[in-house]
Amino acid sequence: MAGSVWQQQVFAIDVRMNAHRVAKHANLRTLYIRRRNQLLRENSANNDALRKQYVKIRSHLLTQRYNVSLDAMSIHSKSRSVASVASTPDLNLSATNIWNEQVLSENEVVPTSRAEASRAIVGDTSIAENYAFAGVHHIFDQHTDAVSMIKFAHNDRARLCAVSHDHSMSVCNVASSPPSVEFVFQGHTAPVTGCDWSASNDLIATCSLDGSVRLWSVVDRVCLRVVQELCGHPVYSCLFHPVNNNLLLMGSSSGLVAVVNVSTGIHVKGGNCKVGGAVLCVAGDASGGLFWAGTDKVR
Repeated sequence: MAGSVWQQQVFAIDVRMNAHRVAKHANLRTLYIRRRNQLLRENSANNDALRKQYVKIRSHLLTQRYNVSLDAMSIHSKSRSVASVASTPDLNLSATNIWNEQVLSENEVVPTSRAEASRAIVGDTSIAENYAFAGVHHIFDQHTDAVSMIKFAHNDRARLCAVSHDHSMSVCNVASSPPSVEFVFQGHTAPVTGCDWSASNDLIATCSLDGSVRLWSVVDRVCLRVVQELCGHPVYSCLFHPVNNNLLLMGSSSGLVAVVNVSTGIHVKGGNCKVGGAVLCVAGDASGGLFWAGTDKVR
C-alpha cells in the first residue's frame, strides 16, 4: 500500500467521523482535521502490513467510539445523493442557474444545493470550512496556553519566536522539513506578553506580567539578564532600539515607558516617560529618534 494511498484512506475515515466528534463546534472540527493531516504527512510508516493494520484498528476504534459504522455512513451519503438527483426535474442546468444558487464571497466557495453527497461526508458543512486546511503550512503545539505574540527574526524567513501565557517562549524553524521547534525557554513566572529580536538575531527580549524583561541568548540558549520594572508593574511590551541594540524599551501597565541598558540591566537616567494608560505596544522609526506607544486609554 503506497504511502499516499494509506494517508488518503486514514484521512477519509477521519473526515467521515469528524461530524460526530464535535457536532456543534465547526471550528474545532476544522482544527482537528488540520492537525491530523499534518501528522499523517510527518509520520507515515513504511511498512505495508503496519499501514493496513492501522487503518483496520482506527476504523474499529472510531466505530466503537461514535457508535456508527463507516458502511452505514457511505450508504447514507449515497442515498442522499440519489434522492437529490431523482428530485431534480432537469439535470441540464444552465450556467446562470448554477451561479444563482451559489453564495460566493471573495475567500469562500459554497457548494450548490445538489452537492448532497459531499456535504454528507463532511457533516453538512460547507466545502470552504472543511477544506480550509489546504493552505496551512504547519501547526505548532508546543505551548499549553494562549500564544500572545509571534515574531520572525530580522531578514530571516526560517526562525519564528512565539511567547505564551504558559510562561514560556519558543523558537521554531519553519523552513526545515518538517518544521520543528528548536528550543523552549522557561523562566517567567506569569504570562509572557511580548518579545523582540536584536538586530543581529543573537538575542531575544521577552516581557511578562511578572513585572520583568528577560534577555535570552539564542546561541547559548540561556537567560543572560533579568530586568525588573521600576515598581514591579506588569510589562506588556518591549523593543530593542533599532540603531543601538544595547538599549531596550519596555512599556508597563502603569503607563511607564522606560529605557534599559542591556549590558548592565540599569534603567538609563532620563530615559523614562509616563503616558496615560497601560502601554500595550511600542514602535520606533528606523533612525531610533522617534518612538510611539499604544495604550489602553480611549481618550
